[in-house]
Amino acid sequence: MSTLGPDQAQVDYRLQEGAGCQSHHLVRGQKGGQISYRLAGDRPLMWIGDGLREVGLTPGTTLTADQHEAARALMDGRHPHTGQVLMKAKQAVDPRAMLPGGPLVDALEKVAAERGVAALVAGNKEMAKRAVRLARGVRRKGEAYVIPYDDARRLAKAAGVDLAAVYDSEQLAEARRWREARVRVGNRGYDLTLDLAKSVSVLHGLGDPVASAVVDEVFTASVIETVGAVQEWVAYGQRGHQGDGRLADRAPTGGLLGWMMWHQTARPVGDAMPDPHLHAHVSIANMVRGVDGKWSAIAAGGKDLHHHAHAADAFLKARLRRRLTVDLGVRWERDAHTGAWEIVGIDEEMRTRFFKRDGQIKELLAEHGLTYDEAHPHARKVASATSRQAKHRLPDGDRRADWHAQCAADGIDATSTLARCIHHGEGLPPRPSAQQIAEWIWRPGGGLTAHTKAVSHADVLAAVADACPDGVADLADLQVLTDAVLAHEPAVHLADAGARHLVNSARYTSTDILEAEQQVLGITRQRYAEGAALLDTAAIALSREAFEVAHNLTFSPSQRAALDRLLGDGHGVDALIGVPGAGKTMLMAAARAGWEGRGLVVAGAATAAVAAANLTAESGIGAYTLATWMQRITDPEGSGGRGLDGVDVLVVDEAAMVDDRDLAVVLGEAHRTGTKVVAIGDPLQLRAIGAGGTFAALHRQVDGLVLGENRRQRDPIERQALAHWRDGDRAEALRTWSRGGRVHAGRDATDTLAALLADWATVRTGYRDDVHVAGRAALDAARQIRARWIPDANDLP
Repeated sequence: MSTLGPDQAQVDYRLQEGAGCQSHHLVRGQKGGQISYRLAGDRPLMWIGDGLREVGLTPGTTLTADQHEAARALMDGRHPHTGQVLMKAKQAVDPRAMLPGGPLVDALEKVAAERGVAALVAGNKEMAKRAVRLARGVRRKGEAYVIPYDDARRLAKAAGVDLAAVYDSEQLAEARRWREARVRVGNRGYDLTLDLAKSVSVLHGLGDPVASAVVDEVFTASVIETVGAVQEWVAYGQRGHQGDGRLADRAPTGGLLGWMMWHQTARPVGDAMPDPHLHAHVSIANMVRGVDGKWSAIAAGGKDLHHHAHAADAFLKARLRRRLTVDLGVRWERDAHTGAWEIVGIDEEMRTRFFKRDGQIKELLAEHGLTYDEAHPHARKVASATSRQAKHRLPDGDRRADWHAQCAADGIDATSTLARCIHHGEGLPPRPSAQQIAEWIWRPGGGLTAHTKAVSHADVLAAVADACPDGVADLADLQVLTDAVLAHEPAVHLADAGARHLVNSARYTSTDILEAEQQVLGITRQRYAEGAALLDTAAIALSREAFEVAHNLTFSPSQRAALDRLLGDGHGVDALIGVPGAGKTMLMAAARAGWEGRGLVVAGAATAAVAAANLTAESGIGAYTLATWMQRITDPEGSGGRGLDGVDVLVVDEAAMVDDRDLAVVLGEAHRTGTKVVAIGDPLQLRAIGAGGTFAALHRQVDGLVLGENRRQRDPIERQALAHWRDGDRAEALRTWSRGGRVHAGRDATDTLAALLADWATVRTGYRDDVHVAGRAALDAARQIRARWIPDANDLP
């Protein structure tokens, strides 16, 4: 799912005839470096969406070359035949007409001070309010805050300020010249990509003509059904005010307006014939006509369309499974690695043969010492974008014959292999019960709440569709089944919150999430002030003073209060929030010294091995990964450990990153053994990979302390940027770093990510032969890249 922004080129690319059925070979496109990869035999563009009838177009018909202007008009908010503006595009003042706001604020403040008045613009209520907004914007964004020339002129006139004395003549003349110019902003539309499992594309591309035709027909029908489902879900407009605590009403409309581009192949790799890859791009205009006759943007500004993209993908695949099972007698099984439903008989070797793009991306990552599974998704994206740059012209040829020849070169008889995949005549496989589906979609470790606490009804629709080996009969079948599944445990319906104006926005979680939360908070309450690892006042003072002398430091008042609490309050579970650079690790070193001075055993835990190693190195607390502790707790015989037996204090570092279910297990074990647990973290820094968030509630439960003073950063730019980041103003934090020369950016996101990957590869070179040297080098490389690209990355939330 992607957004078509204000740039007309994005629309033009989706109408290119060079990317259509007139092309008999592949060439590099001329628009934005894209590859034109539709071949002869691909279908022409097709109009879709019932809303087309509102403007005299018929859905399901071919979008011909002489209708390209009509398509552009729709994406421009105009009637395709008359050119009448149906929905005005959002426009903004041309950036060339903008002036920096800071100098004007300085001038207004100077005049106000000279006149002895509090208001920046006295005597003009409207201009006074505008001046306040200007000053607020400058305080928030600094030099980045700009103001239109006309606004600046009116403010200056109202305050009696000479604008020519505020800005230099060239700057002022440029802004005056473009004062009436406007530029388009906002989205023209959206692109929804619908594709299939690789085995289906292989059957379509290499199967006999009859089977290939059936796959083509089924795919076409399934895509059209899916567009219909998307239309039923999100083809609405809005009426009324949205924001300021109010919700706009959803308004029914005549339907979506757009077209589809069909593809039968993937992007080319090298000189090889492109791989079979059946998919479609659905281009949807960002406007719908309400039943009241008014035109408006779709789906809450497109948010709901993105919200349902996963459900659309799952529905398409479920419908295709159902129809291909009935029409061709194929059977399905889940791929052990990807979890995707694949046709039985088209094994991984054959699928991989026609997944050259995936192989190319993996090879590129391997050149930089990374496997696909190890690589961050951003690195995969960079590799994908880099490998896409094919500039040559590919030869003409018979695709089907070429694909069969590729199989034969690997000793695969594609004809007989694919013939064995169809016409089994076993009918539809039995559908799991609603209870079985519920258990599957909420399964621990891989279900809907594996990495998040709450999911939407749209997420559940997608999961239910994917859970059916027999697919679904239609949208109504999926919706009825989803309701039945949600009636079973472990699904729990949550109270409405957040984006309630969206369709299918009802929120759900699973019972294990709630049980984990209840256990964490229940144990915390039970163990409050129980006297765990308790030192008396004199021992605390002696320990603190000895540590300060030994390390030639003086604790701040907040650090002293935190240390006194950890050693002297005796809570079985305690929590401490520390901002970046607040000295949390040094504080824990002092606490360790105090506890060990009284003969107590102190151990540590962290989600990552590097974090555990850092905790050990910097505080002297012997630490292991949380996974190691979990194994000791849940499988003491197999791990050779006895849970937390013998541990008096367990320090959990970066506790905000801990999965709630893991935290519940640890606290349950600590309750059994009487181990004091000290959770240290910051909910505004890195979040849990799994379903986390209870650390903040735990901290509130015990009325935990906060180390709020950044003692590490001395550079005022770093301190200011981190303060903005913690306040939630990410944009201003980045601007602050940028003004200080701390941000290095490429031409775009892909270029920047590519530079990051290149830096990583350069630093790693020469360290691949020795695994131990390579490990140390990887850490050094991370530090070097962090220093160049992300200032104080350890402190970034």
